[in-house]
Amino acid sequence: MYENIFYAGMTLFIAGLIVTTILFMRNNIAKIIGDLTGFNAKRTMKNLQREREEKQKQLSKECAVVNDEAVSEMAGFFEIEQDITVLGGEFVSQMPTAVLPDLERRL
Repeated sequence: MYENIFYAGMTLFIAGLIVTTILFMRNNIAKIIGDLTGFNAKRTMKNLQREREEKQKQLSKECAVVNDEAVSEMAGFFEIEQDITVLGGEFVSQMPTAVLPDLERRL
């Protein structure tokens, strides 16, 4: 008699476990628990922060490329200034136009 009660209880337990597992997955209870505990919000904030940092790194790389181009342009300008001082500091209008083609336009 007790043995039959044991087997009936075990069968009901296993059936209940299967039904509980199916309902847990079907109703997305894990997400609800994450929302209640704040775990999902923390994870979302970390993901947003990581994405923002990646965008900043990408933008800084793009800016670095642009800055390198600007630095190379400025280096050319400083070479022109050095040419001016090497030529004895004469007036810009007396300088050869091949050395300073766009500096005359600025003046």
